[in-house]
Amino acid sequence: MKLMFNRADQPLTPFLYIDGWKRHFTYFSDWVHQLELFQRMSFNDQILLAKQRIIHVGWLVHAYNSQLKGAGAICFANGAFYHPNTPKNDNSFDESTKNEDDQHSKIVNFFGQQLSILVHSLFEPLRQLNLDFAEYVLLKAILLFREEVGLSPQALEQVKNARSLYLRALFKYIRDKKIDHVNEETGTKGLVNNAFERMASILAMSSIISTLKSEVNERVQISTIFNLIEFDSLMKDVHSSILH
Repeated sequence: MKLMFNRADQPLTPFLYIDGWKRHFTYFSDWVHQLELFQRMSFNDQILLAKQRIIHVGWLVHAYNSQLKGAGAICFANGAFYHPNTPKNDNSFDESTKNEDDQHSKIVNFFGQQLSILVHSLFEPLRQLNLDFAEYVLLKAILLFREEVGLSPQALEQVKNARSLYLRALFKYIRDKKIDHVNEETGTKGLVNNAFERMASILAMSSIISTLKSEVNERVQISTIFNLIEFDSLMKDVHSSILH
């Protein structure tokens, strides 16, 4: 299933939001199963870790690709986008809706306050850091490999070792590629003069993403209770705070 963040030509509807989520779920599942350190874990540990980390990784993936697109919009994996000034979606392919104004209102109610938090607390720091693709890929792995309640003792050790490996790789990359030295191709100097400072700034994204995860989990649960958006069982389960 292809990711189309760079397209961003479909104003968001509930249908497109859920469809975009499904694309990310497929991407995340394929990605974690390509990681050798993840493959070494038992099946039950894989399921628990993946469930607890899919939202963290998802926010990073969406934020990174959205800030590349610019304009303060959240871009989704199916080419949809949401912006505070998004007009009514006259060309939506959501065949289930009879009232597009109502569908737009549902998205505004769901994302309205959330978008401002996302833009100011995650998009802007990413722009200021000028995170490159290598740093982004390493941060994804660091977000995945964090100790989680319920993991087996063996898995906890595996996660600890994997996280340490990716942290060292990130520091080495910053030290070798970002420290204040002249780039032979561009003739410009590196972005930073302190590797630890840049690494700390990058890792600070983790706490912001954790906050966003909690807020969106609450919104999904409240939306389900009040029938704002009809989420499927998979989405409700992953956004649930209850471990299964």
